[in-house]
Amino acid sequence: MTHKVFYDQEKHVVRVKGEGPMTTSELAEAVRCAIEIGQKHNCRRYIGDWREGVATEPIGRTFLFMDGMEALGLDRGHRIAQVYGRDAEIHEFAKMVAHNRGWHNLRYFQSLEEAEAWLHEEE
Repeated sequence: MTHKVFYDQEKHVVRVKGEGPMTTSELAEAVRCAIEIGQKHNCRRYIGDWREGVATEPIGRTFLFMDGMEALGLDRGHRIAQVYGRDAEIHEFAKMVAHNRGWHNLRYFQSLEEAEAWLHEEE
């Protein structure tokens, strides 16, 4: 997977854009990079754009990834929007795992516009 991580100063959000085949270890690397950038800019809002990414691992790896989010540096004070266009089964599963683990600050969308609106609705 190739990924780009940057701080969007205009919208005060850290953006991660992933493209191509991706593993959970590559996703973890992108998340760590995003958190580092978020800390640098005092930003706790993140948006992951995975519409051009393709999951390459079994769905069980998604469970393990979601179960280890705190170990990556995420906490429930972060506001995280995930945007996807394919691999709906995996993303819906991740959404269920996140919800069951109390990650109500993590949402999944199929529209970038809806994700951005949700990220800023409490402002």
